[in-house]
Amino acid sequence: MTDQQIIETIAVKVMGWSTKSKQSSFWLDSEGHLRPKRSWNPLQNISDAWQVVEQIEKDGFDVQIYRGQGFTSVEIIESSQGMIIGEYEGGTTQESICHAALRVFAADLTHR
Repeated sequence: MTDQQIIETIAVKVMGWSTKSKQSSFWLDSEGHLRPKRSWNPLQNISDAWQVVEQIEKDGFDVQIYRGQGFTSVEIIESSQGMIIGEYEGGTTQESICHAALRVFAADLTHR
């Protein structure tokens, strides 16, 4: 999966955003606001990655982030049972958040 495909999958599957067409340069967020596609990049921008964490938490999951020297580990936990349902360890916090989210929300949409 390319970085752009990861970003688009997270926008749709995690954030709940949509576009009118594949060629559209804007996302339509859940509140009806337009967001430029080019400016939202949770793989590179920590502020955008925190938006992903906030959305996951709004959906009723817990997110645990552990930082070590040269790596970050992210766990997504099903709140009611305390069970880890997705995790990823990567070089950056943003990368780890995005890949953990993909493992949970892109692989199995029954969680949403």
